[in-house]
Amino acid sequence: MVMQALRSGADSGFLKYILLGLLGAAVIGLALQDSQGVLGGGSVGGNDVASVNGETIGLQEFHRTIQRSLQQYQQFNITPQQAYKLGLVNEVLSGEIRRIFLQQEARNAGIAIGEKELQQRVAQVVKPYAQDNQSLQDTFEQFLRLRGYSEQSFIADVRKEVSTQIITDSITSAFLPETDLLARDLYLFQNHTRTIKMISFPHADFTTIEPATETQLQNLYEAQKNTQFTIPEKRSAQIALFDPNAIEIDVVIDPEDVARRYEENKESYKVGEQFVINQTITQDEAQANSIYESTQAGATLKDASVKLLGEEAKYIENIPFQTQAMLPVMVEALAGREISKIIPPFKSTLGYHIIQLNEILPPSYKSLGQVTTQIETELKAERSGDQVYELIQQLEERLQDGESYEQLAKDFSLKLFTIEGADRLAENWNNENIKPEDKNDFLEILFSLSEEEEFLSLEELTSGHIISVNLTDVTAESYQDFGTVKTQLSEQYLQDQREQENRQRVQKYQAELSTGGSTLESIAVEQKKEITTIANISLAGPIAAPLTDAARPSVFQTGLGEHDLVVLDDAYALIQVSDYSLPENNEEQVATLHTTLQAEAQDEALLLYLKHLSSQYSAQVNQPLLERAYNPPETP
Repeated sequence: MVMQALRSGADSGFLKYILLGLLGAAVIGLALQDSQGVLGGGSVGGNDVASVNGETIGLQEFHRTIQRSLQQYQQFNITPQQAYKLGLVNEVLSGEIRRIFLQQEARNAGIAIGEKELQQRVAQVVKPYAQDNQSLQDTFEQFLRLRGYSEQSFIADVRKEVSTQIITDSITSAFLPETDLLARDLYLFQNHTRTIKMISFPHADFTTIEPATETQLQNLYEAQKNTQFTIPEKRSAQIALFDPNAIEIDVVIDPEDVARRYEENKESYKVGEQFVINQTITQDEAQANSIYESTQAGATLKDASVKLLGEEAKYIENIPFQTQAMLPVMVEALAGREISKIIPPFKSTLGYHIIQLNEILPPSYKSLGQVTTQIETELKAERSGDQVYELIQQLEERLQDGESYEQLAKDFSLKLFTIEGADRLAENWNNENIKPEDKNDFLEILFSLSEEEEFLSLEELTSGHIISVNLTDVTAESYQDFGTVKTQLSEQYLQDQREQENRQRVQKYQAELSTGGSTLESIAVEQKKEITTIANISLAGPIAAPLTDAARPSVFQTGLGEHDLVVLDDAYALIQVSDYSLPENNEEQVATLHTTLQAEAQDEALLLYLKHLSSQYSAQVNQPLLERAYNPPETP
C-alpha cells in the first residue's frame, strides 16, 4: 500500500536537508554522535517514533530522514532495515532529538529573527535553484510548487532553523580557549620529516614453490567462489511510474469552511500572556554594563547597542513573547518591572541580557482575520492531498483488478519503461527514469519480489514518486566455471605460498633485531641485499617508492633508532628510523591550526551543552514502533 503521507500532499521532510547548512558543522555532526543518554525511557504511542517535550517525530517524516541519510552510503546499498541493525537508525534519531532540543531552547529563550536577516536566509536557500535569466521571485515560487510548500509554512520553518543557529552561535562563541602552544606543537608534528634505512625482501625471491595440485585448486575454488567468482542475480522488469506532483488540482476554499475550522480549533489559536520587549544580548558582561549605563544617560537601547557593537548587535525591538515559553530567569527578571524601564543586565545560558519592557498583553485568541491565510493553506493542502490520494487508490484498485500498464497509462499519465539485467549492486545501472535518490528504494523493491509474485502493486519512493514493478525475467545467481578460473587460481596459490615463506623469513629477522641478535648491516650481508636510505618522508603527500601509503604509519610510529616490518607492493621490508627534521614555524599555517582547534573546542562545548539539555527536556522513544518498522520478524 502507498504510505499514508500522500494525504498531506507535501514533502514535509525536505526543508531540513536544505537548511542544515544554517545550523553549522557542529550541529550537523550531531547525527553521528553517540545516542546514549538521549534515546531515553518512557513511552510514545501511535505512529510517532519519538516525543521531545511534547513535540513529536512521526514515523513517515522520520523514514524520509533515514532514506536521505542513507544516500551518503549509497555505494554500499544499505537498506533501512540494515541501517537499523547497524545502529544508524538510532544515531539519526538521536540527532533529530538534539536538533529539537536546540529549537525548543531557542523558542524558550525568546529568540527571534529580524525581517532583513530572514529575507537574506530565504534568498540563500533558494538562489542555488535559479535557472538562467530567472528572477529570484520566480525561482522562489517554482521552488515552493515543486516542494509542495506554502510560502507561509516555508518562512516559518526558515525562522525556526535560523533561531537554532543563533542559540548555537551564542553557545560556541563564548568558548574560545587559548590554543596557540598546542597549535604550534601540532604544526611541528604534522610537518616534520623522517629518514629511514630499509632492506627490501621481494616475494619473488622464492622460486622453488611447488605448483598446487588439482585437489588444492578445487579446494581453493570452493573457498573463494562465493566472494571472487560470483555472477550476481539479475532481474528485468516493466515499470509504471506516477508523479503526484505533476497533477494540477484547483481547490477553492469557501470562507464558511475557514470560519468553521477556526471555531473547531479555536483553542489552538490561543495566545498566553505576552511580554512585549526590546532586547540586546551580548557575550561580554562589560559590554552589557556599558550599554545599560548609556541608556541610563539617555540613549535608547537600540542606539546604545549599535554604537558599541555595530552591525553585529543582537538587538530586537517590540517583539512579543509568551511568558510561559520564556526562560525562567527572564520571567523572573521582568516580574514587577515598570513599563518602558530598562532592566539592568542579567545572565542566562545565552549571554548577558539588557531588556526594556514595553507592554504586557493579557491572554487572548488570534482573530479569524489573523489566521485566515494559514487555515486556507491548511485546507488546500488537505483537500488537494485527499484528491491525489483518492486518485492513487483508484490506480491501485485497477492494478489489482488486472488492468495492464498500457491501459492505465491513458487515464493516469503513467510513465512506462523497462529495466534490463539490473543486479543488487547496480553495477550496470543506467536508467534516467529513476532518480538517483530513488535507486536504493527501487532495487529493494525489485529484489523483494518473488518469481511467483511477479507483480508489485504500488510503493512510494524517496522522491515522492509512486512506482509499480512487473517482474519479467530473473537470471539466477551463478558462478564462473572452475575451468575458466583455474589458471588464475594456480597463480594465486603460488603467490600466496611465496608471500607466506617470505613473511616467515622477515619475521625471523625482525625478532633478531628486537633482541639485538642482528643488525640491519649483518642481515644485509647474510642475505646479500643492499640497505636503502629514504629521506624526507612526510606525514602526508607523496611518498618515495618503494614505500606505499600503507607503510607511512609504521614510519611515524617507530621510535628513533627502532625497527619495524612494513608491507610493500609484492615485498616485505625491514626499516630503521635513523633521523628526523623539524620545520621552521609558518605563522600562517599555525594560525589556521589555531582556528581549527578553536572550532573543535567550540564543537565540544556545544556537545556538552546538548548533554545538559538532554537532562532538562523529556525525550521518549517508541522503540516497539521502530522494531516493527525496521526489524520485523521474519516470516516462516
